[in-house]
Amino acid sequence: MRIHVTKKLADKLKNAGFEISEPAEQKSSVLGDWHANITTIQRRQCISFGPYTLSARLCERPCSVKGMKQAECLWPAKEMRTLLEQLPDSDEAIH
Repeated sequence: MRIHVTKKLADKLKNAGFEISEPAEQKSSVLGDWHANITTIQRRQCISFGPYTLSARLCERPCSVKGMKQAECLWPAKEMRTLLEQLPDSDEAIH
């Protein structure tokens, strides 16, 4: 399996001590090729990966935010659903 990363992510990984190598000729994997990127969300660095199923699966797990009590957690899919439900209908104006 090959994971293609952006230059920004490759630099971060190298600084953290990971080895980044140029892709060699490999047989195709049943997992296919993956693409990864590093982004910042709410001042936290997050790595996102191109397959939708992985993204969906990662949203179905509890997450915590700095400063939250240990017993509290956020469920990303549930929180996104709540935000989307607050959006006005397409025929309503946003002020």
